Amino acid sequence: MLVNLRTIQPNPMRDFSIDPIDDEVVESLRQSIEEDGFWGGVVCRELPDGTIQTGAGHHRIRAAIAAGLTHADLYVVPHFDDSDMVRVYTRENATQRGNSGTALAGSVAAALRLIAKAAFTGNLSRIYDKFTQRSEDSAIGRITKAEGVGEPLLTRFFHEHHIPNMGESTVRQQLANLKASGAYARIMTEVQEDIESEREAARQQAERERQELEEKKQATREAEARRQAAAENERRKQQEAKRAAAEKRAAREERERADAEARQRRAEEEEAQEALKRKEEEALRESLDRERQELEAKHRATEAERQKSEAAAIKAREAAEKAEEQAKRTFDFEGVSRHLKNAHQISTFREQITRGLAAQYYRVEDHEPLAARIVEKARQSKIHHERITADFIKACIEKEVWAARQAAAAVSREEERQRLEESYVADANRWQEEIARHFRAIRAASHKLQTLHEEWPDGLSFPFLEGFTQALRQAKEDIDRLVERVDG
Repeated sequence: MLVNLRTIQPNPMRDFSIDPIDDEVVESLRQSIEEDGFWGGVVCRELPDGTIQTGAGHHRIRAAIAAGLTHADLYVVPHFDDSDMVRVYTRENATQRGNSGTALAGSVAAALRLIAKAAFTGNLSRIYDKFTQRSEDSAIGRITKAEGVGEPLLTRFFHEHHIPNMGESTVRQQLANLKASGAYARIMTEVQEDIESEREAARQQAERERQELEEKKQATREAEARRQAAAENERRKQQEAKRAAAEKRAAREERERADAEARQRRAEEEEAQEALKRKEEEALRESLDRERQELEAKHRATEAERQKSEAAAIKAREAAEKAEEQAKRTFDFEGVSRHLKNAHQISTFREQITRGLAAQYYRVEDHEPLAARIVEKARQSKIHHERITADFIKACIEKEVWAARQAAAAVSREEERQRLEESYVADANRWQEEIARHFRAIRAASHKLQTLHEEWPDGLSFPFLEGFTQALRQAKEDIDRLVERVDG
């Protein structure tokens, strides 16, 4: 089918924040298309409204547009559902994109979105073989509670759809990446919003059908009223015609005896016509009744679908709220995957950076710069980014953590020294203020004592207390030492 490449839409099940378009791949494909032509590799579906969506081959579409193509003959399937779109997308990832970290995470994210929505809307049996109602109820219970969409459901989907290289270990690692980066909670929230949107659309459709049914009923009632009015009018006309005919027959009975048979035939024809009209009216009434019954049945089906949609929306909202409660972003998958392309590299980085001392010294926003430094160190060591090993990543992170610990230790020592200095200064200030406060009180008392001594009567010896004179001499010694320190 010849398709306008600029109007084709992307796969709605692909999460482009997790699995973005790789500009290097697009450029390589563009050169190939310019040299050898566009040779397909794109699978699409056509929606009822004529919209074309890409299932697999997003990079080829971008490359074809970059090469100057406006139209191309693509493989378009008219009856692909969302499960088929996930199937072709994940198979392309597994067979064409190898061990790419974003491709593997994108496949798990797409399957996660499909399974969550199917669970909330009661359609798990449509994407799994031999999925019983009991199994479906159990899966929904786990998804809406703490467990969420786990590895077994995802792995089973990939197995039943024959997607290679998507075993338990791979799915478990990618699911951990999605949860640590916050993408899992975001996807669950988006699924809930999608179901809410569909529920609102179903409600509006049900309201339109209800109005259409009411209009049809009203039209039926009006048509029946018009039919009855026409029949009554026709009956009156016939009665009047019969009366007039009877009067004429009475007046002309003798001279119109010869026309009796003709009149009889006309009467029979009129009765036949009236019977035919009654039959047509009955057929019309039955047709209107059938249309009304069909509309009522359609309305009941729509109402049932709306109720099912509302139940799905409630389940989706509960799961999204639970995922949001549990979501604690501990890993920057999107940022790290811009530098470390291999899925094993990304998982190794996540495992090392989200535990132990590394988790203490590095925030989530530090992950992408650290990944970039690891790739740069590999380049300086003449190591291609695809050949960066887990040991190399671990060694780099350990060195970074050691350096961070040393820096933190240096900062801690400096802070301790500053705190000690501040403590000494605070004590010096406190004791000086204390001495100054007491000296002010002593000086006031001293002035009063000197005044009293000057006014003391002649011949009466002044009673200097032994404790006072001893304290005065000790104070003088202390003051002299303090003055020496102040002057020195």
